[in-house]
Formats: sequence, structure tokens, C-alpha cells
Amino acid sequence: MRLFLLLIAAVPSQGMREFLIPTAPISALYGEALVASHECGAFLANPALAVRESYPCIHFAHTEWFAGTRRERVDFLLPKTWGTLGLGASGFHVWDLEHRDDPDDYPETFSAYNTDLVIRYARGIGRFALGAEAGVFLQRIYKYSATGFHGSLGASFNKKPFSV
Repeated sequence: MRLFLLLIAAVPSQGMREFLIPTAPISALYGEALVASHECGAFLANPALAVRESYPCIHFAHTEWFAGTRRERVDFLLPKTWGTLGLGASGFHVWDLEHRDDPDDYPETFSAYNTDLVIRYARGIGRFALGAEAGVFLQRIYKYSATGFHGSLGASFNKKPFSV
């Protein structure tokens, strides 16, 4: 059993094959839970999981949902003896949203998106791993946009399973 300790939540899990990267502080909460993994358990944004990769890897994910909603992500992980370095970019797009100033007005169509660039570092010490990430994001909805910085810390402790 692995316990992933986050600043905001703890999520139990059984295993992991892919490394998931958050798109933004808020979307990390629901985005990773939705796209999560084909393995058991959903993974929230935990940079400490980077130590699970023993070889350099590139991960690409493309997901499409209803109403033209789609999400793309590409990650690169480079494990070294001093830790694992990761770079990632992600985008979340929703097409054909409608806006009306008045219920009788003709709807105005627009799209919304969130783009994110992230750098992370993780290091394992025995069964314990620590990780940190920093990133910049750009969000646009209708005529409004926001740019900001985000960061997160994560820890992972791999405990031996109980025997029955």
C-alpha cells in the first residue's frame, strides 16, 4: 500500500504506471481524478511520484469528453543518481460555449482554455520520496484571462503490504 501525502489531501493507491502532471492548482484536484490511471486508484498532483520511473521517458496523453472538451499533456522525465527532473506542458480546451447578456439575446459562442508549463524535481530515499514542482499557467474564459504561478510539494511512502 502506498500513501501519497499532499498539502490538501491524502489518497491511497495500489500501483502506478504513468506519471500525471497537474494543469493548474484547481484543475489538479478534479482533472487528475477524472483522467487518473488505468490502474487502481486516482492520483492527485504529487511530484514525488517522479521517482517511480527508472528510465528516461516521454508521456503523451490526449483525452476527449462530451461537448468538444479535450485535454492534452506531454511530460518528460529524466532520472539521475541525484534525483529525477521533469518537464511538462498541458492544455485543457472547451469549445462552443455560449454566452448571453439577456435571456432573449442571440447566444455568442466562445471557447475556454487553460495552458500550463511545469518543471519538477523528486528524490527517493529508501521507501520515502519527496518532490516539488513550479509552473506558470494561462487561462482564458470568454473575454477574461488570467496568468499566474503555482507550485506544490508532495511525499510518498511505500509501505510493504500486510500479509494474511
